[in-house]
Amino acid sequence: PKPKTQTQTQTQTQTQTQTQTQTQTQTQTQTQTQTQTQTQTQTQTQTQPKPKPKPKPKPKPKPKPKPKPKPKPKPKPKPKPKPKPKPKPKPKPKPKPKPKPKPKPKPKPKPKPKPKPKPKPKPKPKPKPKPKPNPPTNPKLFIYI
Repeated sequence: PKPKTQTQTQTQTQTQTQTQTQTQTQTQTQTQTQTQTQTQTQTQTQTQPKPKPKPKPKPKPKPKPKPKPKPKPKPKPKPKPKPKPKPKPKPKPKPKPKPKPKPKPKPKPKPKPKPKPKPKPKPKPKPKPKPKPNPPTNPKLFIYI
């Protein structure tokens, strides 16, 4: 009698896959505005003297420049966590600060013309000494003979 062979094979395969996805989006926007104002006032008064006395006009007082207000920093908004993913908005471009107005250049004083050198005077010829006239004779001193 032939021997009997029995073979049993059991295979078990288990696969588990878990996927979790979380997305958070935060958006912050900051806006700063600066305003600067400069005012310059120049007043020039010229008075020429006249023969008749006239009351002089009082010079106008120059206006005092107002103090510049300092820009208050705005409080930063607190970021709120958003549960749903949203597409990020493009950040707004910050406004460029306005350029300060350049102060007007003061007019340069005109250079005074240099005085021309005076020509040297030619030496005058010395006058010849005049012969002294004889002193007039005093008639009282005359002795009559």
